[in-house]
Amino acid sequence: MFTAITNQAGFQWGAAIGASLAAAVCDIRTTRIPNWLTGPAAGLGLIYAACSGGWPGLGDSVAACLLVPLPYLVLFLLGQGGAGDAKLMGALGAWLGIADGLIVLCSVAAVGAAFALLRVLAHPQRRTLCSNLASSMYLYGIALMGGRKGLAIIRTEPQDEANFDGRQVTIPYGAAVFVGVCLAAIMVHLWIR
Repeated sequence: MFTAITNQAGFQWGAAIGASLAAAVCDIRTTRIPNWLTGPAAGLGLIYAACSGGWPGLGDSVAACLLVPLPYLVLFLLGQGGAGDAKLMGALGAWLGIADGLIVLCSVAAVGAAFALLRVLAHPQRRTLCSNLASSMYLYGIALMGGRKGLAIIRTEPQDEANFDGRQVTIPYGAAVFVGVCLAAIMVHLWIR
């Protein structure tokens, strides 16, 4: 029985690593994580969960598919992230379920924060960027305390690329997702199981 569980978990993690690798490559090349990748990945994860775990497995997969991408969905709604990131995290949740999906969520968030910090530190205008970051964090804190009306303060319109002045620092978050998934897989298989 342990071999069956290990093989099943290995297949699920292999699918998650493969999907996140493909997303990282697409994101680095085009700055987008395409729907043709995230949609089928999520669908296949749900089908696999239903076939291997029955109704309980499907329920766990659907719950993770909805729960894991929530932070990225909030960032997208606030105009601070892409929808592809949220959809990719949902697809990973569909494959991994709630327990492993939440480990992936924490790992990806930590790697994303580390990538962002390294990107800011490597930027020639890092002092201005750090100042802008501190101001933004303060504004977000005030807005969150203000409830629904406070959140309206921080909602921004999507930026037009013609008006992009180069001061905003971006990272291909697909790469952070891939590294985070790999680290989570190592952590789960070496320390948790």
